[in-house]
Amino acid sequence: FNSNDNRWFQMHDVIHDLAVWVAGPTYKRVDSSEGLEFEDDRIRHLWIQGDEGGPPMDLQYSRLIKMTKQLQSLIVLRRGCVGPLKLSLPHFECLRVLSIRGLGLNEMPRIISKFITLRYLDLSGNNFRKLPDSVKQLVNLTCLDLSSCKALKELPSGLSKLRNLLELRL
Repeated sequence: FNSNDNRWFQMHDVIHDLAVWVAGPTYKRVDSSEGLEFEDDRIRHLWIQGDEGGPPMDLQYSRLIKMTKQLQSLIVLRRGCVGPLKLSLPHFECLRVLSIRGLGLNEMPRIISKFITLRYLDLSGNNFRKLPDSVKQLVNLTCLDLSSCKALKELPSGLSKLRNLLELRL
């Protein structure tokens, strides 16, 4: 492993290939140029990545709706890689990790408050002024990342109801 700073590491291709092989069919990484073209119903962890300024990716509701019972992690990286995200998230029954950082969203998608199995929620780098009170329904949440939300002015009262919350990043 090589590190040029304290945040990023470079790994040999063999190590990367081994990690992907170990993850097997439960892990899928999709680049914005690929689209959501996959048929495997064993996917548990989905990582969608796009380049800033690259073509927008349509996070198609119809593709994700098939994954509502099994998807445990959804990570969306980089502004410009997602189309109308606000309208596209179905109700994920088992989602534990959701990262929608840096997408320039003006408000948290309301459906997120229904993801009661959620443990980690990364909303960093978005343009929220405030979070909806319904965020208090995420009783299993252990980490809430709101760092780099420069427009954020207030948090909902009663966040103490999130008894499992161990980390709040502002």
